[in-house]
Amino acid sequence: MEYLFVYGTLLSHFNNEAVGPVSELMQYVGKGKLKGRIFDLGAYPALITSANEKHDVQGEVYQLALTEKVFAALDEYEGDEYHRELIKVQLKGGEEIKCWVYVYKPEFDKDVIQIIGGDYLAYIRNKANNG
Repeated sequence: MEYLFVYGTLLSHFNNEAVGPVSELMQYVGKGKLKGRIFDLGAYPALITSANEKHDVQGEVYQLALTEKVFAALDEYEGDEYHRELIKVQLKGGEEIKCWVYVYKPEFDKDVIQIIGGDYLAYIRNKANNG
């Protein structure tokens, strides 16, 4: 079985158009987290991972059917700035599974804002509420 961990604009809350055509091939498993940091790039976040990382990134885990069809759609959406990596994700109950994750490739400017707490949805909500 193949799994996908999403942490940004692919979260179910955003009803992303890229997911629409393949949504029937993505079965929600539950909430999860991985070791890494996310940064605010404006319209979307960037994930940087590290096994030694002290920070967690929060997200959702999906089991995939017809993986190649799902990734054809999502790879196009993510573009050249991201690549897929297989990374250990801890599910809410404590179980660890390997999931595909879109990781940011380029280096970024020093003035990029780290999303403290690793929860993009909470960060966006807080930003909206505080103007």
